[in-house]
Amino acid sequence: MKADESPPDNLRGCGALLEGSQIPGSREYQEDSFSMTVLGDRDPDGCDLLMVVADGMGGHRGGAEASRLAVETFLKTFSPATGGVAARLRASLDAANAAIGRYAAEHPRCAGMGCTLVACVVTDDEKAHWISVGDSPLWRLRAAGEGGTGGMERLNADHSMRPVLDKLLQLGHVTEEEAESGAAQQLRSAVIGEDLPLVDENAAPVQLELGDRIVLASDGLETLPEEEILRLGRGDGASAIVSDMLQAVEARARPSQDNATVVVYQHAEAGALRKRLRRFTAPTQPVVGSG
Repeated sequence: MKADESPPDNLRGCGALLEGSQIPGSREYQEDSFSMTVLGDRDPDGCDLLMVVADGMGGHRGGAEASRLAVETFLKTFSPATGGVAARLRASLDAANAAIGRYAAEHPRCAGMGCTLVACVVTDDEKAHWISVGDSPLWRLRAAGEGGTGGMERLNADHSMRPVLDKLLQLGHVTEEEAESGAAQQLRSAVIGEDLPLVDENAAPVQLELGDRIVLASDGLETLPEEEILRLGRGDGASAIVSDMLQAVEARARPSQDNATVVVYQHAEAGALRKRLRRFTAPTQPVVGSG
């Protein structure tokens, strides 16, 4: 689904709980792809929602094709996969990686194509499971409540050089200028059709509480400081949060602004999205976005 399109009928009315959109930034093309799929009642592992964001690499043609292919293959693989949520996520990632490898081999013009990928599943026992490769972030935002401080927690690992350089900075081995250089953006792992050196697979899912917001994004959103992402993430519903975050990125008007994609899920109760779509007996068609 493109940013200026309406959601299909089977996801209308879910904007308070689930929304996704994207902007091209300063580029004339879109290399990000994303999907949001509400799964059917008969999912063997009680999976209620699957969200995927992929950020393409390899130029307009290769990057856009890589992210689209990765998301579509991930979705196609996940539902029929077996072995539990973690195994299904890994099987879907491996299938997406293999699909990119095959495509690149068949289309020499796309040599070097690839993408980052982050996927999150919400199950009907109110837990979030994920898998990721690259630097696309997955956050849980929690409002402050009685006895709690709330705040923002990155759930997945960052496979860029940034964490490595930050550690070297703490040890005094590099300067602050070196730690903030372009080298920080280099990826240590990406979905490029070869062996994956780094995969973030959570050892255990995280428990969701009422009002928690799960945010998946491409790194274009990180134009905003985390403090601003947290502030905007406290908005009134998923649709408003996505709109406010993307508008804030555009307002900064960086001349080299990357594509930015944001998907937000606001947790209400177990199976809340599925209950809204009860009249559908099969999994919904996914909302897939790519420019």
